[in-house]
Amino acid sequence: SNLFREEVPKQSDGGMPCLLIVYTPAPDGVAAKWVYRKQHKDPARRFEAGLGVYGERPPGVSLQRAREKAAEITAMLAQGIHPLDEKRRRKEELAEAKKAAAAAVKYNTPLSKVALLWLEDQDKAGKWADDSRGYQRFRGYLKNWIIPALGNLPLDEIGREEVFDFLQRDKLYMKVDTADKCRSTLTAIGTWAYIHGYRRDDKEIGKLDGILRERLKPYLRQVPKRGHNPALRPEDMPEFMSQLKRHNGPSARALEFLILTACRQDSIVNDRGKVLGLRWEHLDLDAGIWHLPRDWTKMKKDMDLVLSTYAVDLLKSLPRVDGCPFVFPDRHGTRSLALGTLGFLINNMNGERSRVGLPKWVDPKYLKNGEPRAVTPHGMRATFTTWARQGRDNFKRFNPDTVELCVGHAVRDRLGGAYYRPDLSGELIQQCRDLMNAWGRYCLTGKWPDEPDDE
Repeated sequence: SNLFREEVPKQSDGGMPCLLIVYTPAPDGVAAKWVYRKQHKDPARRFEAGLGVYGERPPGVSLQRAREKAAEITAMLAQGIHPLDEKRRRKEELAEAKKAAAAAVKYNTPLSKVALLWLEDQDKAGKWADDSRGYQRFRGYLKNWIIPALGNLPLDEIGREEVFDFLQRDKLYMKVDTADKCRSTLTAIGTWAYIHGYRRDDKEIGKLDGILRERLKPYLRQVPKRGHNPALRPEDMPEFMSQLKRHNGPSARALEFLILTACRQDSIVNDRGKVLGLRWEHLDLDAGIWHLPRDWTKMKKDMDLVLSTYAVDLLKSLPRVDGCPFVFPDRHGTRSLALGTLGFLINNMNGERSRVGLPKWVDPKYLKNGEPRAVTPHGMRATFTTWARQGRDNFKRFNPDTVELCVGHAVRDRLGGAYYRPDLSGELIQQCRDLMNAWGRYCLTGKWPDEPDDE
């Protein structure tokens, strides 16, 4: 056929203006391709574009398809549309459509999956580097509260109404701390989801804004007001300690140590199953220093507390159980005491006093069902601070910042307003030791700092 003769470089279709077949030499003979070529005396109005390789079967372009393409180009040029610009526009539209489709899939991802992605991402980023319990704590909020209630919903569909229903579920609003943590966790997940393309809206999901607060008002009125932990009156401490001394066993000595150091009870016993009990390795009895690892502190920072000579003497008197690292082991000698042990001991002490007609150890300022509540282990910290700041001119005797340091609190900088915790050294150690020795002496003898020892 003359169609494929090598000496014929191009040939018009004959049925569609500007449509040509162009031939080029090929290893196996001649290659043919479709070309759209519009000639014009004005170079700016000329146009040429390849339409594909000639062929009746894919990937070739048939005559019919080549004419359809040529007709589209002719129509676009007649309308002043550049075909290459149109091709680029269509390509961009297709890419945007694919992107939108992929985004729609992400937007429909259920909260249960996004929440776990957030949890792992935060863990890798070191969010809980200074808090070994942080990961499990937030996982607990997700597993126990958030995912059962909202896990099947896409984050894109969670708003104020869903949060309101969530807080009503199982009366979660009554558990104030848990409800607050769940809301802040939802907010954090929502922010992360927006940044990573799982949510269109950048509004804070769990924020307690004016509308949500107003809707919750009738329910929040049911929440009992929270008070401080009932504390022993400072003037009752010597008698309390005398009764405590008559009790034997690790729990009695643990409560005695808690009082002498004014520490938090979860620093010396188990915290809800987490083994955080006081260990011998954290004590320097020669220096009289207790080294608290960051997991033991509220500020999640390593901290040192000064021990009084009374606390050191107590520790030196305790037996050590082979193979057990804990200062106050349980009855099996394998773990630390449980968190509720010290409160149970105080209840037993109150039972003893009731049986002999003595008043119980209660805090008259805090009532339950019209009756004063029993003092608590944590309330002993308040007993110490009250004694150090108010009792018998102690407020003149002891620096308020020293009192704060002795209970493991950060101190407010009176000039800058920021909180800091200076390293214990030199004069500061001595100030803390003087205060804790005075407190220990008062607990065990009832003598105030201005009273001399008995001859």
